[in-house]
Amino acid sequence: MRAADNAYLNRIAEDCRTVLGPGVTVLGVQRVDLESAVRLSVHFELLGAQRETSAVGPTVVAAHAALRQELVRARLEAGFGALIRDQ
Repeated sequence: MRAADNAYLNRIAEDCRTVLGPGVTVLGVQRVDLESAVRLSVHFELLGAQRETSAVGPTVVAAHAALRQELVRARLEAGFGALIRDQ
């Protein structure tokens, strides 16, 4: 992987930390080049559980945008799940 690709993955990891918010540990970000798309996956720890969220797009930028949406969804699901368990 080129240095520029590594630098962009590091930026994506930082962005994931920001999107997921406090109390989340980003364990890693992975890029997989598919035939006509890019898949980004982020592994993170949230509320004591390790999770993985992925998104696919025609470019790495599009996959990053889709990943941000999936991370918001994952954070909301985890938060609501914790709220329900605490009832």
